[in-house]
Amino acid sequence: MAEAHWSYGHNVSGYVPESDVIHVDGWENARIGLRDELEYERDSLGYAEDDDQRAQALWESVTEAIDAVNAATAGQEFLAYTDDGGQHTIPTAWWINVCAEDHETDADGEYREQG
Repeated sequence: MAEAHWSYGHNVSGYVPESDVIHVDGWENARIGLRDELEYERDSLGYAEDDDQRAQALWESVTEAIDAVNAATAGQEFLAYTDDGGQHTIPTAWWINVCAEDHETDADGEYREQG
């Protein structure tokens, strides 16, 4: 039996994902990919100055999401939210889901939906 395909990405609830949904073989590849995206997000923020409470709240929230994805149960779908302490009214969801559709690998090793 082939290994399950998984997808990962992030979006604001009720909106389409902010970037392309990535499809990969295996849960561990999805976990690593999502963790890398979260780390990139945190690195782009830098560490907030003490007087910038919203930026500090977002940095801490992204760090908590990184910790959560690192501790996630293998083979289980994952969901974590990041929040900037009030700048945006809806938190960002970061997720790993098992793919229901069949996928085919393209020449670059990325998955694309068949249909």
